[in-house]
Amino acid sequence: MSIVCDTDFSPAAQQAGRAAASLAQRLGEELHLVHVVDELGSEFLIGHEDDPLLDPEREMLGRQTDALRQLGARVEARLVAGLRHVWLAEIASACRARLMVISRRPGNRIERLFGDSVEKILRSSPVPVLVAEDSDRLVDWLQGERCLRVLVGLDPSDASRSALGWLTELDGAGPLEALVATFHRELGLVSFWTRFVSAAATRGTTHPYRDRPAAGARSPGEPRALDGATSHVEVITRHPAAELLRLARREKVDLLILARDPSQGRLWPAPVWRTILRPSLPCSAVCVPATYAPAKVSSSRSEPAAQRMRRRRPRARWLARSARGERRAHGGMQGRA
Repeated sequence: MSIVCDTDFSPAAQQAGRAAASLAQRLGEELHLVHVVDELGSEFLIGHEDDPLLDPEREMLGRQTDALRQLGARVEARLVAGLRHVWLAEIASACRARLMVISRRPGNRIERLFGDSVEKILRSSPVPVLVAEDSDRLVDWLQGERCLRVLVGLDPSDASRSALGWLTELDGAGPLEALVATFHRELGLVSFWTRFVSAAATRGTTHPYRDRPAAGARSPGEPRALDGATSHVEVITRHPAAELLRLARREKVDLLILARDPSQGRLWPAPVWRTILRPSLPCSAVCVPATYAPAKVSSSRSEPAAQRMRRRRPRARWLARSARGERRAHGGMQGRA
């Protein structure tokens, strides 16, 4: 496991690198500092990263690597040429990263229309992506100077549950104050009945942070990092992105955690993501893939092979559920006889 950090040597990237190095040092992970040369003509440099044309980038990457190592983190630098989102996704998969840290780059009008590089990285990354924004608050939290205020945005779909699961990745990094907000999309005209129907689909949905016995109490299934007060709110609105940003500003949160998959979730389509991750983002945001699950050691591997084979369902059992399956199973038995 490791952490991947993208850099373009800008002040925002330098700030994101310090946050990534502090997090890697706190979690005991290795930091992979990556600079991707994705300028016009960089496709001719693929496989030739040792070319003298890249000496200025290599020198700046070395200086930033030395500065991050002074923070106590184990840093490995890498210089590649090609598409930024493709290389970052490949490096994150190759090193089995648990997190990718990026900074926002100023985009032109075409990128704002068809999607900037941040949106491409979010769609292609197999691991959670931290979009650093005013990351000095994260550094202060990692140094033990403050408590981190976290806002987790959920919707009625199962895809957003990955945002809750990512909180376990912060276990042991520091104290947290978590606010879990479940958003319901309002149906039809604005009235009491439509608000009731909109929320009825998920009123019975349970998660670890609803109906807590007392503020600050922690159940055995919750991460140890949630030693601070944890609360839950439910919001019914037609504009979830605007309400989420308004809630983040009102509560003065330091980190926003969301599920990334816009195709399966019923609340976070692509236009909403462009609204949430706009340049006026009030804090850093972590976008968690819907298929993400914290790394666990499977208990089935330690069992004997005979016990694992015993739990497999025989094929003839589900074939006999239908009349056609019964005829096929009966015919196969007669053929063997």
